[in-house]
Amino acid sequence: MRIAMVCVSASLVVCQLSSATADSQVIGPDDTWCHRSLDNAAVCYEEAVRYAIGDGVPDNQALATSLFVAACEGGDGRGCQDAAVHYHSGRGVVVDDERAIEFATAACELGLGRGCGFAGDLFVFGRNVDRDLGRATVLFETGCEAGDAESCLLAGRQYSYGWGVAEDLELSETFYDMGCGIVEEMAPADRHSHGIGNYVLSSCSDGFDHAY
Repeated sequence: MRIAMVCVSASLVVCQLSSATADSQVIGPDDTWCHRSLDNAAVCYEEAVRYAIGDGVPDNQALATSLFVAACEGGDGRGCQDAAVHYHSGRGVVVDDERAIEFATAACELGLGRGCGFAGDLFVFGRNVDRDLGRATVLFETGCEAGDAESCLLAGRQYSYGWGVAEDLELSETFYDMGCGIVEEMAPADRHSHGIGNYVLSSCSDGFDHAY
């Protein structure tokens, strides 16, 4: 049995995910809360997180991935993002960066800036993926506009090295300043939940000349 597709966004990418995932089982056992709440993507996402970390349930990465996919198909960008991470890292599924890009792009189109940055980075460094530096730059800029600090720094990297765009150190520094500005406005306790990792923190603390 497969989850009914709920197109809650105008994004064609999300709607197309139903066919993109047709070859996999996207519903967990019949007793999951997600299975009982097909109209509530947030329920699927929250349950996926529990299985991913073993919170009160057995650690089950395969089930977690299927529940993240279900959440994504219901229009929850967080589900799309975490499904992308699972396909990239092979958590409960075979590593597949093409699928990871599909889910990360869906997260991006649902307004999750981290999804944009993740998809962009896969177009630069993904395995068995056609490298597309120009598309990566567009995704980084989109993620930056959505408030994702790392996307801003990665956009800056593209302009610093001239990857897919003309080299422009002034524009690179502008993106760098935007990303670090986002970090500075966050409370330290909130940084991890917003995906602010060591790369971003060290780049901002070391200064623009050492960011790349």
